[in-house]
Amino acid sequence: MQGPEPRRRLPAFEKKRVSGRRDIVTIAVGFRCLEGAMLCADTKHTGQMALYDPKLFHKKYPNGARSIIAIVGNSSYACMGVRKCEAKLGGLSSPTLDQMVDAIESVLLEIHVQHIHPHPDRSTVEGPDFWLLMALWSPVDGLRTYSTAQTSVAPFPVYYCEGAGAYLGHYIIKPRYTDPHSHLAVAVSVAFTALQRIKSYDPDCGGYSQFLTLSNEGQISPVGQHEISQGEAFTEGFHDYAEFLYERLCDLDLPGNEVNKQFESFKKLVLQVRTKHQRDRETRKLLDELLAELTPSVPRKISSH
Repeated sequence: MQGPEPRRRLPAFEKKRVSGRRDIVTIAVGFRCLEGAMLCADTKHTGQMALYDPKLFHKKYPNGARSIIAIVGNSSYACMGVRKCEAKLGGLSSPTLDQMVDAIESVLLEIHVQHIHPHPDRSTVEGPDFWLLMALWSPVDGLRTYSTAQTSVAPFPVYYCEGAGAYLGHYIIKPRYTDPHSHLAVAVSVAFTALQRIKSYDPDCGGYSQFLTLSNEGQISPVGQHEISQGEAFTEGFHDYAEFLYERLCDLDLPGNEVNKQFESFKKLVLQVRTKHQRDRETRKLLDELLAELTPSVPRKISSH
């Protein structure tokens, strides 16, 4: 008897392969800073249609451990991964960071063996692949930040970005953020620039911007999911004016008095944008509160280490 006709597979050109790295959702960035760690992300999920949902998760465990996690990739599988990781971390007793990482890697291995590897659309833009950015805190040995790649977990010491906009994120952030002992306010400023530019350039990135912090003492801030358009507008205006000034100064035949005039015009325009930004600072109240959660206990001084 003839068996059932095999299920028709789509031709290769109908499914876009992603070389095991490119995901279907947007941008997430993690920073180490003097006060602890910050994760930020937009809220746009892309696939068949655009959806807007949180990508940041936080948990305090009875054993004293803490975690904040940002998801990238297939949101259903990523959320399953977060749920299983949190359950595993909660089951540890007096966990060290190494034990927490081992627990997460065991969850990732289980998910990949049972769900990701067998999936016919693995490594396609419609597939189940996902990545995590994490800040983990142990009452035994403190705070560390990590990123995942399939079943592995690796620490990142300064910053890391993942998602459809990661290529642009690295380009923007790498020259601007090099010191993990920078204050949280510096990380937020760089994040403003990166998220604004990524969302304006990459069509797969958009929506609200979220911020979540975990301090060196294990304190988790509220999720700052709110519109940061005023901060992003200041960033965008500043860079537009700076690029215009750069273009003018590239004219080596420009007389000296014109050079001075261009600098004065630049100063005037930036101060106008800054003044408006100051008037609208109430729109950033939640983010200011987020910063206030961590900064009081830290001297306003960059570490010399």
